[in-house]
Amino acid sequence: MTVKEFKNVLYYFCNKWSQNECNLVFNGPNFDLTKWKFSLGEHLWNKWINACEHHGGSLDCITWYILEGMDNSCLEKIINRVEEIYGRETD
Repeated sequence: MTVKEFKNVLYYFCNKWSQNECNLVFNGPNFDLTKWKFSLGEHLWNKWINACEHHGGSLDCITWYILEGMDNSCLEKIINRVEEIYGRETD
């Protein structure tokens, strides 16, 4: 990950991350929460809220969530979404 890509992930969490965004990334745009018993987006949103309650500042929360709260496949979805919003790094 380049410095620009890393900064974009931080910008994303500080400026865009929300419950709707979490559901969009992990459930997709057409997911209907009323039709399913389990939602990865809702699960990870609850994990995010828990992280924020137990880690003092937003950067601590973001750090824990990225490093400990998600597996690599989930992190790849976040990175793909960040690239959609902020653009891909081109060299």
